[in-house]
Amino acid sequence: MISKPRELYEPDVYMKISYDELVTYALFSLLKTNKNPTFENLVEKVFTLFPSRFHLIGHPEWPDSSLVNKTWLRCRTDKHYITGSTSRGFNITPLGTRAAERIHNKLAPSSGDVVIVRRKGDERTRAGIFVKRIEKSKAYHLYKVGKRDQIQPLDFYELIFCTPDSLPLTKKDNLIEIKQYVELYGRDDIMNLLHFCEENFKEELFVGKRGGMLKRRD
Repeated sequence: MISKPRELYEPDVYMKISYDELVTYALFSLLKTNKNPTFENLVEKVFTLFPSRFHLIGHPEWPDSSLVNKTWLRCRTDKHYITGSTSRGFNITPLGTRAAERIHNKLAPSSGDVVIVRRKGDERTRAGIFVKRIEKSKAYHLYKVGKRDQIQPLDFYELIFCTPDSLPLTKKDNLIEIKQYVELYGRDDIMNLLHFCEENFKEELFVGKRGGMLKRRD
């Protein structure tokens, strides 16, 4: 007979935490174990960590995958904690990482789940790497010398570390993550460039658009 998973955290504590934060924490924990961040593995991880919050009504031994699905979608579209999809897997944004670490400090572990919290300064170091790469891009150079109207789609792709064949959802996810790192680093000039490109090339971020090779405009 299948039984409900044993509690790794105190239910009285995590029942007061939002679904969004718990799913984000579960993804954070999943990524720390280097396990493939698929939807199935996320459901398993969420249910293992928080069974009293994510079980099917009337069946405490089974996870509610529908609830997890609704929650991660909200974390992507509204909170910008998570990027990815059920088909290609998930990742966590800098904003999501900070949310997960706040939850880590709230939880009272009774056993088992050990999550390695990043060292202070790691996130800013990663942000610095993104900023240096952007500073070397053609889009940044054109923007800096007042020639932003010469920025073309291929320059935008370079800016957000994509290719013309990247899916619109990938482009959107990359842009969201990069904007969070740039905000963390306090670079208003780069943030203004990103906002300009987001508006100027918004059709490239439209989820209904198909990927494909794009020629540079003359």
